[in-house]
Amino acid sequence: GPLGTTNKYDTLVSFHHASVALGAHGGAAFLPWHRIYLIMFEIALKQKRSGVSLLYWDSTIEQGLSNPLLSNLWGPTFMGNGDGDVTTGPFANWDATDGRKLTRAAQTIPNQLTTPADIQRVLNRTRYDEIACFQCRLLETFHGYAHNYVGGQMGNIFFSPNDPIFWMHHAYIDCIWEEFREDSQKTNIDTEYPANFGQPPHHPQALMEPFSDFVASVKNIEGLSTFITSGCYKCDRRPKCPNCGNTPNLYCDRVDNRCKPYISSNNCGEDTALVPAVIYCDRSVYGNQNYGVNGV
Repeated sequence: GPLGTTNKYDTLVSFHHASVALGAHGGAAFLPWHRIYLIMFEIALKQKRSGVSLLYWDSTIEQGLSNPLLSNLWGPTFMGNGDGDVTTGPFANWDATDGRKLTRAAQTIPNQLTTPADIQRVLNRTRYDEIACFQCRLLETFHGYAHNYVGGQMGNIFFSPNDPIFWMHHAYIDCIWEEFREDSQKTNIDTEYPANFGQPPHHPQALMEPFSDFVASVKNIEGLSTFITSGCYKCDRRPKCPNCGNTPNLYCDRVDNRCKPYISSNNCGEDTALVPAVIYCDRSVYGNQNYGVNGV
C-alpha cells in the first residue's frame, strides 16, 4: 500500500521477512512453511472474492524461450512489464513495502529458469529427505532460480512477496511437492520428516513463525498433513502437449514437445517471423491465425 499505511497484503508480506520467518528457508521446513503461508494468502483473497483460486506460474514454460522477457506473461493482460518499474498491467504503480514502486529486472537470456529436467529430478525421488533436508535442499534450490530471474523485490528475500508473482511461483513449487507426494505412493507422508532438518526453527515440533503470533500455532510437521490438500485444495496438473491445458495462452511446440507461451502482443509486428525461436504471437494480434517462424 502507499507509504505510511498498513493493509492485509503488506502484513502478509512482512511475515516472510527473514528476521521473523526463521524456518522459511534453509532447511526441511521450507515446503510446509510456505504451504501454510499460501493458504493464508488464498484465504485473504477469498475474503475479497469468494470464488477465486490461487493460480500457479510454471516457470519451465518461459525457460524454453530464446528471450523469456517476451513471454505474454509479461504483457499488460497478465503480470505487466518485466523490466524496470511496473507501469503496465493490473499491478502498475504498485507500492512495495521497501519504499519503492514494484520493480523487476527479468533477464532476457535463456536457460535461467528451472527446466523440466530439474522438476523431473525432484519427482524421481521417493523420500521427503531427498528433496528437503538441510543438505539436500533440491526443490528449494530450484525455486530460487525464478526469484533471481525476475529480480527487483522478487529477488530480495526480505521483500519478495511484494511482487504478486511470488504467490504464483510458490503455488507452483507447492504443486510440484504435492505431485511428488502423490506419485511416491507412500503411506507415511504425514510423518516423514528429515532427521537432518537443519537449524532449530526447522525442527519438526518447532512452531512456524511468525504465524503463531498472529493466527494459529502450527508445527512444522503439521504442514505435511494430507488433510491440508485433501480437505482444502487440489492442484491442476501442469500443462503438457498436445493440448497444453486447453488454454489460448499456450501452444504446443511439436519440435520440443513442450508447451510454450505466445509472445506478448506489444512485441508482435511484421518482423515476428524473424524471431530466432519457434514462438508465435498472441492470437489477439492476428485474429485466429498464428504467425511465427514456421509461418503457420
